[in-house]
Parts: sequence; C-alpha cells; structure tokens
Amino acid sequence: MSNGLVIELGERVTRVWRDGKTPVRLMLPTPEGAVTDGQLANPEELAAFLTAQLRANSVRATAATFVIASGRIATREVSLPPVKASRLAEIVRTNAADYFPVNLSGYHIAHTVLGESGDAESRTRVMVYAAPLALLEGYFRLAAAAELKIRAIDYAGNAEYNVYRAIDAPGVNLYVYVNHGSTYLTFMEGRSLLLQRTLTYGGGELLEEFLSVLGGGTDRYLDAYRALSDPEREAEALGVLDEADILASLGRLSTGIARSLDYFTSNYADTPVENIVLTGPLGRLLRLREAVASATGHNTVYMDELPEAQSRFRDARGALPFIDCAGALLAPPDLLPARFTQAKKKAARFASGREASLKIGVAGLAVLLAASGALTWFGCSRWRDSRGANAGMLADIAALEYTEPVYNSYLSYVAGADAILNVRALTSSPNDNLAAFLSELELKLPREILVLSAVCSRDGVAMTASVPRKSDVARVMVQLRSFESIAALTLPSISVTEDGTGVPAVSFAITCAYRPLAPLLAASEGGAR
Repeated sequence: MSNGLVIELGERVTRVWRDGKTPVRLMLPTPEGAVTDGQLANPEELAAFLTAQLRANSVRATAATFVIASGRIATREVSLPPVKASRLAEIVRTNAADYFPVNLSGYHIAHTVLGESGDAESRTRVMVYAAPLALLEGYFRLAAAAELKIRAIDYAGNAEYNVYRAIDAPGVNLYVYVNHGSTYLTFMEGRSLLLQRTLTYGGGELLEEFLSVLGGGTDRYLDAYRALSDPEREAEALGVLDEADILASLGRLSTGIARSLDYFTSNYADTPVENIVLTGPLGRLLRLREAVASATGHNTVYMDELPEAQSRFRDARGALPFIDCAGALLAPPDLLPARFTQAKKKAARFASGREASLKIGVAGLAVLLAASGALTWFGCSRWRDSRGANAGMLADIAALEYTEPVYNSYLSYVAGADAILNVRALTSSPNDNLAAFLSELELKLPREILVLSAVCSRDGVAMTASVPRKSDVARVMVQLRSFESIAALTLPSISVTEDGTGVPAVSFAITCAYRPLAPLLAASEGGAR
C-alpha cells in the first residue's frame, strides 16, 4: 500500500488514513450537517475543522487523496470491444449518454477497466462513473481552503473493489461493507468482480437506537460506535439494549443482504457464494454476524479473519473502518475535472511567479525609465496616425448599424431552440415509475407472495396476488406502504380458496398509485453497479 494521506468525509465520521513508517488512523466526529450523501455543505468551514483536527493530532500533509461515498455518483458496467487504452476514455465519453440517459452537462465522466470478459468474444469490462460537478467542486474548494493538493479522488465502491482484488481470497465471496447509512455489496471470485449492489441503509439504525436510549447526540456517537463494535464492551451494550431490540434494528439490513444474495444466485447459478465477509466501519457491529448468517444460511466471517487479509494489512482488524481509505491509494479513477485542475494550476503558477516578477521588475525599472523618453516621442507620432484611423472606423461602424436588429433576432432564436432541446432532454419516460416500482417489488416483498396478474398504466399498477395466509396479506400491505415509488394504496377485495389438494390460498387485489418520480440519478441507489 502507498503511504499517502487519505481523507473520507462521512455524514457522521471523518476518517483519516496513512500507512507506512508513521501510520495515521483517525476517526473524527463530522460537524452536524456538514456532509450529506457526500455533498459538502460549507467546504471552507469544513476545511477549518479538518485543519484544526490534523494539527491537534500532529498530522502534517501538503497533499491528500479524497474518497467519496455517495449515491449521487452513478455507475454502470459496460462491455466494449478490445481497443487501445489511449482511445478507451474517448469511447466512454462519446457513448456516456447511452449509459446514463440524462443531461450530462453537469457531470464528469470517468472509468476504470475491470478486465477481460473471458468469453469467446474477449470484450473489455469497464466500470463507468458519472459524478456531479457540483459534488466534486466542494472537495476542490475544501482542499484550497485547507492548503492541500489533491492527488486523486476515488469512489467508495471502486476503492473497496481494489482492496478485495488485492486480498484475492479463493472461491466466490460476498464482501459486505457496512457503513452508517449505506451498505455496499461486492461479489468477487478471486480477483474478478462479478456484481456490485448498494443498499441505502446500513448499521446506523442500531447505533441511533443505542444513542436514543443513552440520550446522547453527535458528541457521543464515536463512543456508542465503539461500545457496539468492541467485544469487551458487549456487556455494556446489552445493559442498554436487549437481544430482541438488537435483532429488530438489524432486521432490515440482514434481509436486504439475503435478497441481494438471492438475486445473485438467480443470475450466477453456476458460481455459488461460499462465504459472506463483513467489513467496513460497522462490519463488527454487535450481533450482525449472527443476524446475517441466520437470514442467509451462509458461512459469515469478519474480513480480518481471512488469512489473505491478515497478510495484506499489518493490523487487519484495525483496518476494517479504513478499507475505503486504503483502497483509494491503489487505482483511483480520473475524478479530477479539467476545469478545476486547470484553475488550480493557473493560481499556483500565478503565486509562484509573483516573487520572480518582483525581482525582474526592480531590475527592469531602470531600463523602462531610460526608454520612457523615446517611447513618449514615438507614442505621440503614433497617436496622430491612430486618430485618423479611428475616424475611418467610426464611419464603417455607422454604415453597419442596420445589422444589429438581425443579430439580436438570431440570439433570441438560439435561446428558444436551446430551451426546447433542454425540455426534450429532461422529459421522462412513462416507464420510469414502473421501473422504480418493479425494483422495490424485487427487494422488499416477502418470498411467499405469488403475483397472478398485473395491469400497468401511466398512473399506477393494479395487480392480483396469492399468499398462504391472511396474515401474509397484512405483511404485503405493510411492505407496499414502505415503497418510495407508491403514493396511494387500496385493497378492493380478498378471498380464500383451496387448491386441488385442500391447501388454502388467500387471493387479493391491490391498486397502487405512483408517487411522482425524482430525477433519475438523485433517486438511484448508486446506479447499476
């Protein structure tokens, strides 16, 4: 691993990592409201906080790599024919509109190569990223205020993939990176990425429950985190929460992992998952391993228990909260937009040139004074010539004044045409609501439900389904009411029938009305991973 300083600014915790002879492992409470889904609210104030914390912990640095965990960065894996590496970036940018069907004028496109497809066509697997410029700009403003040079910016999913690739554990493993408000699922076969998925929830539900019982706020977050992650403090945590409360708080997370595992199994039937590997800041959360093992039926281990991880990290257990930081030093994508890097280079050249210009100016002052007399005489003669030329130009301008109304009409037409194109580009497809509904239907509905029929319209979906018991109907209704894509829900009818063997079945009809859909990238769970 490289020895550079890496900073991850989270909503709850800011992590600072550096490996080498003088290792740094800092977990700092992020000021409340300073970071939301990777977006920096006030980069200058956050820079002052970061600078003070680094100074207080005797951390000196002039450059840093930033890693961003944000659902606003969309990802898409694509398969391209073999081309030279020098042409790959151009091809990705040219076809970006096909990968992300939105107006990309406000996004920076980057990519990383995952490897060859391994099939007869031997195509190149590429992960493409679309990062909002407004999101990236905040990190350049923070770095400028903190007087730090940005070496690179990495995306959390890519950083984690590079760590798992470096570990190279045998077989097929599901790495579960658990954070406060998100969970990244990465399916790996040795060094090869099979699938990545994102859950928009993590271990924060249990932490928040623990804090609410303690009556603590942001200032006690880190202490609560350590109490729920350290086996030696297990008795302290169980003195506040009982087992039922803990398992209930972990229920949504463990169920989400199980559903993602089912999705993988249905698409990769020939490559079954052998182990579930828990990692990340909340990977060792109290009772999480037991909850995941119970929900999935798979062998569940901590990443620091893998022999390959122990050989990769000096302190594998201590590195769990800093996996994103460690991975950001391996192979970050080009998330440095030219408009920001060029502006910074110009400012640096200007600052370094000021001192040299001062010395040159003093030496040249004498020459300028000596030449000023000659230049004055020359200027007077040129002024007489310029005066005559100016009179001729004014006459030409007067002769061309009639073209001004025509030019103004042209500008008005161009503005109207651009507005029409923007409206057309932003017009959403009627199928967007249906896609969001089907996505949630896949993740959240109980496995016992059998959908018999569905009628889809622009405004909603009417479907009939069957479950074993009436109590299951209530469970389905509770799950459907949690759907972010549904605004209203009705249950017109319900009936109980028996099949040919006498087994009862409960049939019912449901009418779901769509909720207005947010912009595609902002509502997505990190895009197609």
